[in-house]
Amino acid sequence: MKIKFLIVFLIASLFLTTAPLSFAQTSPNDWSAVQNLAAGTDLIVKTVNGQTVHGSILQATANEVELSVKGKSVSLSKNKIAALYSAVAKSGKRSKNIGLITGALVGAGAAGFINKDAVYEADYNYSAAVLLTAAGGAVGFFVGRLFGKGKKKGVLIYKAK
Repeated sequence: MKIKFLIVFLIASLFLTTAPLSFAQTSPNDWSAVQNLAAGTDLIVKTVNGQTVHGSILQATANEVELSVKGKSVSLSKNKIAALYSAVAKSGKRSKNIGLITGALVGAGAAGFINKDAVYEADYNYSAAVLLTAAGGAVGFFVGRLFGKGKKKGVLIYKAK
């Protein structure tokens, strides 16, 4: 009974600690936020016609933004932009940690299943429990690393009305 409670508690803790954090930001309809961006900031721009442009900001005026895209200067007028995001490299740390914890919990669950018939403490196979928990954690870590590596996410800066 205690082990079931512990597993439920650990899973609940995992979900509570990995809840997304909300970040305070100005109104996404405020173009001045674009004008205040530092030169060299990586951006993802979604245009009105559905194109996506990745580049670094060179400058932003009241009516347009100038980006460096693959070494070339590209100007986009404000009325052609549907949304503008700041490109932030996604940290693989969170994915690795979630994989590690999930894998360790699955390994511990498997060890509990193997030892479910143990009546006395002498019957309990501690080495299997430790090995399955460690192996599950290691597999989970590498799976998390595989899925969380090298992706970029965008933080909304401007969205057209």
